[in-house]
Amino acid sequence: MAVTIGLSCDYGLQRVLVEAGGEDQERQDVAPMVAFLRRQRLWPGGDRIELRVNYPRAIREAFRPGALPVTGEQLENEAAVLWFFPQEWRVPLPLFEWRVEVRKQLTNHLAILAREHPELRFDAPRSDGT
Repeated sequence: MAVTIGLSCDYGLQRVLVEAGGEDQERQDVAPMVAFLRRQRLWPGGDRIELRVNYPRAIREAFRPGALPVTGEQLENEAAVLWFFPQEWRVPLPLFEWRVEVRKQLTNHLAILAREHPELRFDAPRSDGT
């Protein structure tokens, strides 16, 4: 199932508001991306942006510590992310520049995660079956 992520600006609180809609498991899969998007700067115009993530599990896998490093653009392709911008942008060029900046920051964030040690699950069965 796909997840829809809605982004809007709250200029009073000076932060990006992010909502994820979809099934529980898929919302959990995109939770790291939602947290990442909440830390981004506000974009000019404040128009609402929507993202449709067609393969949410790809987001979860990319945000794991020790995962293979990918760029923001590669992750968008793997997760089949579609960006929906307002029909009539009030300020299209700064909004496009904002998206490019977010992709760069996402690439940097994923590179940092890739250098971290993978999480070890202590409840996972060992190779000897115990």
